[in-house]
Amino acid sequence: MTPATRREITVQLAMMVALNEQIAGYDSAVKRLAQQPDAQRLMTIPGIGPFGAALLVAEIGTITRFHSAAELAAYAGLVPSTRSSGDRTSHGTVGVANNHWLKWILIEAVQTLKQRPGPVQFHYERLLRAKGKPTATVAAARKLCLYIYWMWHDGLDYPTWLQAEAKRVGCSMQTLASSG
Repeated sequence: MTPATRREITVQLAMMVALNEQIAGYDSAVKRLAQQPDAQRLMTIPGIGPFGAALLVAEIGTITRFHSAAELAAYAGLVPSTRSSGDRTSHGTVGVANNHWLKWILIEAVQTLKQRPGPVQFHYERLLRAKGKPTATVAAARKLCLYIYWMWHDGLDYPTWLQAEAKRVGCSMQTLASSG
């Protein structure tokens, strides 16, 4: 090995060590954020771990800044556009104005939830047949966003909130998926 190659390898190895130290520092910061009560509740949702919970808390802030679940879904960019003229109404795509990180983490969480029995999976599968995978995934992410708003608003973890909501509405989990 030439001296120049050896020197370049040494520099690259030193850079890797420095980057690994930085990553370890960021990991510990994320883990500290994930210890907050709101983040702990969010981690009860399948598909949301410490990073996802910390990202949701960072992007949403306090839930009280949103007056409704629909307002949070609109902020995330998960509400389809609507065009009306006379007695005709058509729904379009979700558009480009959104909080990219919030929308991304909700869609990522849906990738896990659509494989687990529950209202998000039921909602996804029902729309999958009619609308296709991309539309069904975004619609399921919107449903999850609504659920997150209400569980956070009520101060409940995900399983407890789902049970309480199903009991409140007096329905099964599948019926819960098609409401709201």
